[in-house]
Amino acid sequence: MAMTSQHPHGGADPLPEGPVIDADPAPAPQGDEELLGCGRTMDSVWETLDEPADAHQRSCEYCTRARESLTSLSSLTEQAREEEQKLAPAPSLLARVMDFARVHVRRSHPVLVFRDETSEMSVSQAAVASRVRRTVDSFPGLIARRCRVSTEEGALPDGEQPLHLRVSMNISPESVYTHYDRNLRTAIIEDLHDELGLRAQAVDLEIEDINERV
Repeated sequence: MAMTSQHPHGGADPLPEGPVIDADPAPAPQGDEELLGCGRTMDSVWETLDEPADAHQRSCEYCTRARESLTSLSSLTEQAREEEQKLAPAPSLLARVMDFARVHVRRSHPVLVFRDETSEMSVSQAAVASRVRRTVDSFPGLIARRCRVSTEEGALPDGEQPLHLRVSMNISPESVYTHYDRNLRTAIIEDLHDELGLRAQAVDLEIEDINERV
């Protein structure tokens, strides 16, 4: 049913040659998701970057290289965030982040987040969705399902492009009668700003299912 509310390891064996057959494949790719040589998607590696590599990723040369590239990108992004917090971002560091993202990690479904007369910047929809899912899952009785990201009409005076999010989830019966929606919207907006420096202007929440096992 749908209800809508507006608003690593020790000594590792040598990597095998050729594609690795995945005994536990990731979900089938959607739309323009980028496939690695083993059949898994780049997005599936990104979404598990904060977790230990699974058995397939440890033995797969494609997933191993993807994790190394994404880990380096995450480290560069964290350095940029620390510089920004000091109110003195280093242009060379920001350039390294963007160059790395363009050359080494071609993320699918880019979303425009900044534009002025001389430049523009996009982020991966998967990166935004991953951050939103972690926020939703941190609420008792909620499990994130899908997150669609689009850009609102018109840029803000500082060049930022406000985002419009549509987030679907499963929810426990007890949570239906709480103010989860207002609190969750606030948490999503704040986490995106604090963690990724993005501004969400609208967050629409959709309940896909009410499940006692949530």
